[in-house]
Order: sequence, then structure tokens, then C-alpha cells
Amino acid sequence: MDVVYIATPASAHHDNMLLCLSARKPVLCEKPFTVDVAQAREVVSAARRAGVFVMEAMWTRFLPAIDKLRGLLADGAIGDVRYLVADLGSPVGPEPEARLARKDLGGGALLQKGVYLVSLASMLFGRPSRVMALGNWMSTGVDDDAAVLLGHEGGQLAFLLSSFAARTSREAIITGSRGRIRMHPPINCPARLTVSRGPVRHRSIGLHPGDAGGLKSRLVRYGKSNMVVRRLRERYWTLGEWLVHGERTTVMPAPFTGDGVRYQAAEVMRCLRSGRTESDVMPLDESVTIMETIGRIQEQLGSP
Repeated sequence: MDVVYIATPASAHHDNMLLCLSARKPVLCEKPFTVDVAQAREVVSAARRAGVFVMEAMWTRFLPAIDKLRGLLADGAIGDVRYLVADLGSPVGPEPEARLARKDLGGGALLQKGVYLVSLASMLFGRPSRVMALGNWMSTGVDDDAAVLLGHEGGQLAFLLSSFAARTSREAIITGSRGRIRMHPPINCPARLTVSRGPVRHRSIGLHPGDAGGLKSRLVRYGKSNMVVRRLRERYWTLGEWLVHGERTTVMPAPFTGDGVRYQAAEVMRCLRSGRTESDVMPLDESVTIMETIGRIQEQLGSP
């Protein structure tokens, strides 16, 4: 057996991982890594003492879109990154048999959906220095939603909303000093990014991606000639760019094959073959930090 994949309810992750580690079996464990930071620290300590591979199965980190996002940010595509606005919500009923709504199984909007958002903020900005949160509660005793503001040492801010009460836009906007990047929904498995940069010197004609059919009529209304139409096509369509309200907007497809989980599996195999005990894309210390941040948010939320 190469690795044990743990996909039990969140409340069982801690004990399941320790059991595997005691048998010296490498582990890929579903998110949330544990239900609190104390459990996370205990697992990481045990893994390092045993010298056995463990990784949180935050599959989003390994998708082509997120790999492309990291590259864009590293290249300074939108300048100094300042803000993250992200949400992930879909209705979940409070029925007692619903796993996501059961406190004893590690349910709640924050642990089950918000973990994606906190992980994204962590990837972008690191550990927050300030945490503020408000939320509401289900009759089962878990949070129905959580609105979170994270402040970071460099001045960056993250606005996060996780919800069981409503279907939200399920997207993220990352804003920098020279532009922004939209992660198209669903945020936990995006297959497309849109990069907007500007302003450009051209007069905006309100052109949106997918609006090619109305391009000529719009230009005619603005008194543009056919020559200008051709030049715009050459300049922006060839590069996959569009003029949108005075900005250069580039849509970047980043499709994934299958259901997307194969990319994190490939990362596990890469680490095991090279003798690594943890991934540098989803390192153990960061999994601990994410659980620490979730704990701080839970303190802000209080109890029902």
C-alpha cells in the first residue's frame, strides 16, 4: 500500500491519521485537516517523529487554474496584491442525519466550506494578524454561515463568506495595485481565470467577452471605421484580450481532467517517490496555521 486516503467525517481525522502513522503508513487526509489546532499539532508532531508522509487533501491547490494563479502573482501580473474577496455557499438542511450539519461529526459552514476560503487566503497572504467574524447558527448547533475579515501584517485584507443558508456566487476576486484576477465559480474547483489590467488609453466601448457579435454595431455607434474594427481584432482578439470598461481583460482557460482530484494524487506520488515527508505546495505547518485561523474565527463566532 502506497498511501492511505482518509475521507471519514472531520471528527475522525485526528484518530485515523494517528492510527496510520503508528503503522508507518503515509497519509492523504481530507480537509479540514482536523477539527481544531491542538489536534493538528499533535498529528504533525507524530508525523515528523515517525518520518512518515502526511498531506492535507486540499485538492484545489493542485488544479491547473491555481497553478496558473500562483504563476501570475509571482510574475507581478496585477502588481502588489492587496485584497481577496471570496465566498462559497450552497444550501444544506439542518436534518439531524445530514453529516455537514452535525456538530459531533465536525460539521458547520466554516469547517466544511470556509476551509477552502481560509486556505486560499493563507496561500496568498500567510497567517493573519487580525480576525473578525460574525455568523448565524443552525438548530443542530453548527454555524449556518460565517462572514470573516482577516487582516495581515502587510496590510492585506481578506473578506470571506461561507454559507449553508444560500447559494452564493462561489467565486473569488484577487485585487492588486495594477489589476485583479477573478477565479470563476466554483471556487473550490475553478477551470478559468480572468485577468483585468488597466486603465488602457483606448476609449471604453463596453465590450465584454462573448459579445463579439455586437462589436461592429457598437463601434459604428461610436463613429469608428472598419479599419479600427480590424485593428481592434488584431490587437485584442489575437491575444485573447478584450476592452472592458477601459481595462485589458484576458480570459485564461485552465481546464482539468476527470473530477480534478488526480492532481493532488500526483503530488502525493511525486513526494513519495522523492522520499519527501510533506508537500511544499500544501505543507504541514500551513495546515496547522489554517486550523489556528479557523479556531480564532470560531472564537469570534461564539456559540449558539
